[in-house]
Parts: sequence; structure tokens; C-alpha cells
Amino acid sequence: MRELAISKRADPAYIEAFESLIRRLLRSARVSRREPLTMYLAGGAAMHFHTGARMTDDVDAAFDRKLLIPSDLAVIYRDSEGKARSVYFDANYNEAYALLHENAHRDAMHLSLKGIEGARIFVLQPLDLAVSKLARFAEVDRKDILRLAADKSGSGGALPPEPVDNGPTHHPLEVAALQPWQLLGEHRHALPIRTRHAGDVGAPE
Repeated sequence: MRELAISKRADPAYIEAFESLIRRLLRSARVSRREPLTMYLAGGAAMHFHTGARMTDDVDAAFDRKLLIPSDLAVIYRDSEGKARSVYFDANYNEAYALLHENAHRDAMHLSLKGIEGARIFVLQPLDLAVSKLARFAEVDRKDILRLAADKSGSGGALPPEPVDNGPTHHPLEVAALQPWQLLGEHRHALPIRTRHAGDVGAPE
């Protein structure tokens, strides 16, 4: 299990607000230390922890159990520029709508936060985070992939330029320039994707 070193560019105010959000969730769900809640972060929150870029209000998270997240569960704060913001869990987030390698949860990086007890928090590693953005592949997703490819500051590094299945080594920016099917085929063993129906909102496998 790899530890995630939060990007030095990440907003301290966002991190503090995120920690407060987690504590409120744990109290609301009545989670005990003996049965800690496991969550996997994707989307803008994962991007910010990895790169310090694209801070978003909604948090995309998958949990190891079904949770009823209160609609008013949110934290209001001011970012480092003094702008009023909020952070909350996206209750409509569903991993079934994203491309995920079958080992994405196993390979996720552990996120240690101060004062958080009763939760095990993981962040998708950069490659799996990039792959998760290929299903929609909108402009913001393409920019996120390029950021992940260019960033070398975090413990996850850039998109790995490692050879897979004896294939050729790729420079990170070259990987980001590939077409979606090329990224999938060459860097995740042709990606055996999770087989989940879009309506399946149960705990992730």
C-alpha cells in the first residue's frame, strides 16, 4: 500500500474543509473504529490531492458499504484566495459510469489526514484516475489527463512511462496524447473493466 504525499500546491483551506467533511460523515453514519469506513476518491478531489489543480466543491467517492449521505452534509469555507466555497459529497456519483480497471481499488494510494479516526481513505493512483476520465472524455477530462501527465511533484508521480506487456516505453506527455483506446490497451493490459450495471449503486467491488 503506497502513501499519497499531498501536493504542495494543494490549498490548505481545502484540506482542512475536507477533513471536517469526513468527520461529519463519520458522525452521521455512526462509524466505529472497530469497523472503519473505507472510501475511494476520484474526480476533482483526487486531482487536487495529486496535483493541487482544479479544486472542486463536489467530492466523488465510492464506499465499502451503502450510506445515506444527508443532503445538508457540507462544509463552508474560504479558500486561500478568500473566495467563499463549499465541499460536499456528490450523492449521485456512481463508479458504474466511469472506466475503472479491476485493480483500481487495490492499487489506490492511502491518504493520511490529521485527526481522522474510523475511516480508511484512498485516492485513485494517477493512471487509474486518468483512465476513469475516458468514459466522458470532455474538455475538462482531457485537461486533467494532461495535468496528471505533466505533474511530477506528488508521490504518485506523472502517468508512468513504464513498458507494459513488453510494449514500448512512453514519455508521460506522449501517453496523454494517445487516443483513449491506446491508453487503455497499452497501459492496463487491455483493461478488464468492472462489469457493473449503471443502475447498480451498491458498494464497490
